[in-house]
Amino acid sequence: DTYLYYALRSRKLVPLLRALVWKYIGYYVARSDIMTAPSQYLCDLLKIKFPKSDIRNIQNGIELANFEKYENYETFKLKYPDFNNKSFIFVGRLGEEKSVSVLLEAFRKALLKDPELRLYVIGDGPGKNSYEYTVETNNIEKSALALR
Repeated sequence: DTYLYYALRSRKLVPLLRALVWKYIGYYVARSDIMTAPSQYLCDLLKIKFPKSDIRNIQNGIELANFEKYENYETFKLKYPDFNNKSFIFVGRLGEEKSVSVLLEAFRKALLKDPELRLYVIGDGPGKNSYEYTVETNNIEKSALALR
């Protein structure tokens, strides 16, 4: 329902769109030999809706080889001097459905209690400009490092 609200911006239309989406998915499932889903939760939900279908979980992986490797923490700190033992990292798509706005608000409140906190937000998506604006207007640029 959160995704539907995100698309519609109207809670009143969510039940209608939900029914239409399930009908559309049903047409797709009926024409498929197998369905895959990125989470076990979604697999379980699809199995409830379409019990005769072959539905399997294939997780979205992260290719670790794409990330830089450092010999030790000191080498890492040379490149990222603001990183400390109170740093948090979010990696993902910057869309409203990921609740990044909730993360930023929680971080803003936590930062008031501990100014040594750091937040790295890594990703891109339709909400990036809005989140950058949130960081700027809340004056947390020095601590929310990846969004500046």
